[in-house]
Amino acid sequence: MKPYWRDAFEFLYYTGLRRGELIYLEWNDLNLDPVSPTVTIQSKPEHPLKTNQERVIPLNAKMIELLERQTRPKDHNWVFKAKTGGIIDPDKLYHGLAVALKKLGLEGNVHKFRHSFASQLVMDAASLEAVSKLLGHSSIEMTMIYAHLSPDHLRVAVNKLTLD
Repeated sequence: MKPYWRDAFEFLYYTGLRRGELIYLEWNDLNLDPVSPTVTIQSKPEHPLKTNQERVIPLNAKMIELLERQTRPKDHNWVFKAKTGGIIDPDKLYHGLAVALKKLGLEGNVHKFRHSFASQLVMDAASLEAVSKLLGHSSIEMTMIYAHLSPDHLRVAVNKLTLD
């Protein structure tokens, strides 16, 4: 993968953002407070959210470091930008990943980072409700497609019960 795209794709993996949410992410959507850093995903005139519901996603230390590497241009507020400095063209984002995947003999698209985010959380025993909120799903049923990745989720739930 061309190094230029790495930060954007890594941010997608660690946040579960949709492609358009990344493209239209602005610096004022970020809270880089060291105690509780977050990114707020909200509808914008040029990019309304799919569910129209604002959500807040906690950022880990790796994402803070990644964000600190981004430059803040004077002519716009986008966090991730095109090589030319303006807004990212969605086709170029797809192409950047497609070239890398082809070299590796793999298939996929930008949305797979979102699926990987959800899958990893579920496999690490995050609740489906938490994953649903992080993804901004309008119903828990949409998140249920990841339930099979945590076959022990019922056992984990029952093992939390104690009679102290």
